[in-house]
Amino acid sequence: MSKTVIAGIVVIVIVVVAAIGIYYYYAQPKPPTVITIGSVRVPTHLDPVKTTGADEFNTEFNIYDYLVEWEPETLEIVPGLATSWDESEDYTVWTFNLRQDVKFHDGTPFNASAAKFNIDRYLANGSFRSGLGYIANVTVVDDYTIKIFLSQPNPLLLRHLSIFIGMVSPTAIKVHGEDYIDTHPVGTGPYKVTEYVEDDRIVLEANENYWGTPPKNNKIVLKKYADSASLKAAFEAGEIDIIWSARGDLFPTDVEDLKSKGYNVIESESNMIRYMVFNEALYPFNDTRVRKAIAYAVNRTKIVDVVFKNQASELYTQVAEGIWGHVDTFPERNLTAAVSLLNEAGYNSTNKLEITLYYSSSYYGTAEEYVAQVIKEDLEETDVIAVTLQNVEKATFREQYKAGQYGMWLLGWFPPIPDPNSYLYYFMNSVMANAIFSSHYNNTEADSLLSQALSTFNQTLRQELYEELQTIM
Repeated sequence: MSKTVIAGIVVIVIVVVAAIGIYYYYAQPKPPTVITIGSVRVPTHLDPVKTTGADEFNTEFNIYDYLVEWEPETLEIVPGLATSWDESEDYTVWTFNLRQDVKFHDGTPFNASAAKFNIDRYLANGSFRSGLGYIANVTVVDDYTIKIFLSQPNPLLLRHLSIFIGMVSPTAIKVHGEDYIDTHPVGTGPYKVTEYVEDDRIVLEANENYWGTPPKNNKIVLKKYADSASLKAAFEAGEIDIIWSARGDLFPTDVEDLKSKGYNVIESESNMIRYMVFNEALYPFNDTRVRKAIAYAVNRTKIVDVVFKNQASELYTQVAEGIWGHVDTFPERNLTAAVSLLNEAGYNSTNKLEITLYYSSSYYGTAEEYVAQVIKEDLEETDVIAVTLQNVEKATFREQYKAGQYGMWLLGWFPPIPDPNSYLYYFMNSVMANAIFSSHYNNTEADSLLSQALSTFNQTLRQELYEELQTIM
């Protein structure tokens, strides 16, 4: 049997932060004409302005191009729709020279006006626009040159341009309206969407007029399945060529079963993390001793061994291992320390701390339910904590945690760019932490360190600042 499974090794960071990765399971290759990919979810939209998660990002990379791109193996920034660029001595004015042979899928020429249109559109409405607030203005120099003016230097400009601002046809938006792009994306990329059936499938076909390296397959079909079991069954029946699991949709025991049946499994590390969030504005999580006690009580090793069957690795900091700036700073499991902190906070075996842990298996896959159960067991092993588990449907889950209704819940994080800032800024910046997670984390020292790290191009200094940030999380 020559079928191949490619699986990502995931990272688990529990309490102030924890995680799951990306899995690709390949069946017997077919001729390079049509590739069918199965998943428990397909993107709910394909507009870069609205994108926040791995499902959308991974699909949009095939539809849109960006001013700059980065090489997956080296992470080096390389030309995209911009052939070259240079910056002023103080790093506040960036000039980009654009390709002159590019057209959008609808035939609209890509030029400086189109580039400005998309950058302005993202700055006005983009999901991560607050992280790009340092971009002050964009001007058109000529048909194929733009200048980007910054209010202050920022070493992440090129990284941000490489992932957030996919170039959309201005004509498509002006003619059909903003929401049209959700299901009828019009980019300049190697594939164009020819069919979008909500909650069922997305069909991408090769862009015959693509300016870059021609795509290797004529068509890609992204097909949604109801659950892990039906996804695995479709794969084994030959209905799909690849299983795509951005949030651990395929249960770890299913991976083991595929291995036992002779599938070749190729594993690689993921930069995704799984974590637990506290709302520090809600009782009892407004007590630092309670949060620390929970951190001490969680058994990461048990989660990795029992739930993920060693298809994950433990993480004792916010930044994934393999990303520069990573340092272990979180404590290892210590039940004695956990009980001591709980006693100090006024809790004991006759006056237990009663808490609810919220999670969504419909959002993060079947394994999430088992992760929650293990955490419940870990915390209750103190004999001081009583945990109620609450599994919430994905749409309601996101709406409620963003509304600040949960005190403690499980999430996953696909960092937008391979930089420690992506693991720290969104969680530790006082504005972003509340805007994205409603965690009410507020630390003026963290705000200051983050600001310093985003205002210098000195890589050594940036690393020192990010390492310090991990010690105060």
